[in-house]
Amino acid sequence: MRQSTVLRSRDRLEYCIVFVANDRVLDQVVAFLESIKQNSPNISLICIPYSDDIEKLAELADVYEFKFFIDFDISAVQNIAKIIYGRTVPRLRKLGAFFVPCREFLFLDVDIIVRKDLRPFFGHIDSSCDIVFTDISPEGTYINNKHPLIAHSIEINTGAYVSAPHVMDYPLFIEAIMRHFDVFREIAFFPNDDQAFMSFSFDIQRKKFRCIDNFNAPFSPRLWYGHPFTHGPDEVIDPAYNLPVSMVHFAGTSNYPLGHYGVWSDLFNHFMVLGRDRVANAGLNIL
Repeated sequence: MRQSTVLRSRDRLEYCIVFVANDRVLDQVVAFLESIKQNSPNISLICIPYSDDIEKLAELADVYEFKFFIDFDISAVQNIAKIIYGRTVPRLRKLGAFFVPCREFLFLDVDIIVRKDLRPFFGHIDSSCDIVFTDISPEGTYINNKHPLIAHSIEINTGAYVSAPHVMDYPLFIEAIMRHFDVFREIAFFPNDDQAFMSFSFDIQRKKFRCIDNFNAPFSPRLWYGHPFTHGPDEVIDPAYNLPVSMVHFAGTSNYPLGHYGVWSDLFNHFMVLGRDRVANAGLNIL
């Protein structure tokens, strides 16, 4: 990657969208970024490399105007992951979002398709709110959510949330896990390694959560593809709230057979086609 496409810790941003990616999910990234470009173009974009294979991804940096952030070291966290999971967990690189030099960040998984301006998500982190969440993930966090240590848990979806760098750091994540290591091993839903790891840390540290619908956002707080959303002429509607949907999580990806996620594959493919055109018009032959 070129130095001009790298964000350094000495730099300063107001608000930004942070995502984790590599060349393996290039199609997803293009559809994801194209949906942001079309619907919410006024927020800085920051990519944390999922791994070292980012040669093609780096060529997209100028096309979609994002920068890479690499000024963080999660080796201590990965040492804990080795004890827990018997291996390192690349998805824990998303913890690097808490070191991005910004006022607030919106972390998004790249299997999301954005449908609305996302600026209403920002400006809510203060002494009464550490994390703004959207959907919850009650079946993907704990296998026993009645344990007294985490009975208060909201079990937020860690694939789409807003926070700020001062809210967590690596010592807090490590302290939370190691202080209650046996409990974590007992109750965590291990297939969702990053979801359980992050949620348990937030819960043990008693972080304060508020749903985006507490802030009169002009869209539904829900985004999971399995909700009974409907297609409007130019937007996706959540009939439970009678509001448009800001983004659709698991909106279909090229890694699954067409139609794996039903109607949302069409949404993914729409932005994938637009993205391929943009990339081709930039003179790149990487897709």
